[in-house]
Amino acid sequence: MEEDLDSTDEEFEMHSFGESDSSSSDLEVEREPFDQNAPAQHLYLSSGGNTTSMALPDLVEPDSEISVLVFLLPTPVVPFETVPINANETRFEEIEDHLKNGLVGCSYIDCRHEVHPPQILEIGTLASVEQVIRRATGFGLVCKTRQRFILVNKVRMHQIHYSGDYNTIWVTNVKVRALRDAQPGPLCRDYSAVLSRISNTTRQQYLRELTSLSQVALQYSDVNNYTKNLTQWLLRWFDEAKLKKELGKGLLSFSFWVATALPTDAMAKIGFLRENSAVNRLVLEWKAAKQLSLLCCRTCGKVIADMKDLFNIMADGMSSNFVNPHGYIHNMFTCTNLRSVAYTGPAQDKDSWFPGYSWRIANCEACGLHLGWRFHSNKKQPKSFFGLVRSSITTFDERELTSNSFDNQDH
Repeated sequence: MEEDLDSTDEEFEMHSFGESDSSSSDLEVEREPFDQNAPAQHLYLSSGGNTTSMALPDLVEPDSEISVLVFLLPTPVVPFETVPINANETRFEEIEDHLKNGLVGCSYIDCRHEVHPPQILEIGTLASVEQVIRRATGFGLVCKTRQRFILVNKVRMHQIHYSGDYNTIWVTNVKVRALRDAQPGPLCRDYSAVLSRISNTTRQQYLRELTSLSQVALQYSDVNNYTKNLTQWLLRWFDEAKLKKELGKGLLSFSFWVATALPTDAMAKIGFLRENSAVNRLVLEWKAAKQLSLLCCRTCGKVIADMKDLFNIMADGMSSNFVNPHGYIHNMFTCTNLRSVAYTGPAQDKDSWFPGYSWRIANCEACGLHLGWRFHSNKKQPKSFFGLVRSSITTFDERELTSNSFDNQDH
C-alpha cells in the first residue's frame, strides 16, 4: 500500500460510481460503489460512546435576542450545514446546562499565524443539536445550522473556554440577535416569472421605463437568470434531479447550498454569509463562479487544482465539515487529483471520514502547508481521491493569469 500511495499523479483519474476500470488488469478485484450517504453520518464520532438523539427546537424569531453557547470554529459555516463537534478531555456535563433549549451558535475564529490576536467573526449561525455522543474521555455533537445571527456584545478572549486538549473552543452565555434574510415578495416573483420569458435586452429596456418599481423589479427580475446560470454551472458535478431538489427547497435554502457547493476560499464564503438577501447572495455567487478557474495554495500561491479536478462523492454537496480525533474541524472538497503535493506519515485506516478508505496527509510541496488528505481503498470505487481543505486554498482566474502574462511580455 505504501508503494501505491507514493505513485505518480498520472494514476488518478475520474471514476464513475459502480463502473469497473477498463485499464485495470484481469486480476483487479471487483469494486463496490462507495455509499455517498456515509460521510454525512459521521460514524467515527460515535466510536466508544453512547449516542442520544435530540428533539428539533423551534427557529428563533428574526430580530429577537437569545443567550446561547457559541462554538468558535476554524472554518466559516452557513445555514443548512452539518457541523460535527469533538471535544476531548472535557465532560459533557460541563456544557449540558447551556444546551437545554437545543440550540448552539457557530462562529468563525481566524487563528491564522498572520492574524494576531485571533479575530472572531461577528456573524454566525444558530444550530440545532441533533445528536449528543457521550464518551468517557469527552463528548461529540452533531449540529445542523439553521439561521444567521449577529453578536450583540463583542466576545473577549478571557471569556473563551477550551477543551482539555485546547482544540475545541466555545463561549457560554453569548447574547446574539437572530438575523432576517430578505426574499423577493409575491409581486417581484410575479414580475420575475413573466419577464424571464423576454430577452435580456428587451427586459432591461422595459424595466428602465418603469417608474417607482423599476429598481426593485429590475433587481428581482434577474433571479431566474442567476439561478439558471448557477444550475448550469453546477451541472458538471450534480445531475438535474439533485439541482431541482435543492431549488425546490426555496430561494433562501438554495442560496446557502450554493455557498457550500462553490469551491471558493473561506473569505468568499464569509461574504456569502454576511449578505442578508437571498437574491443578492445569488448575485455574488454567480460573480464568484464565473471567476473560478484555479485553486492555489493559500500561503505560496502554487497551483494545486483546477475545476476539472473536482468531483462529488458526498450526497449533501460539494463540500462537507469533518472533525478529526483531536477536535479540529475542516471543511473539505473532494478532488480526483492534486498537483505538487508531498505526503506525511503512513496511510491509516482508523477514524476515516470515508468508511472503507485509508487516509494520508497531503501538504503543499512548495511551502509545506497542510492541503488535505489522499484517500485510498482496495475494495471501493473510486479507488482513490483527495480531500482538499477550504481554509488552505485561494482561488484564481486563469484568464487573469494569461492576461498578466501577455502584459508582462509587452514591458
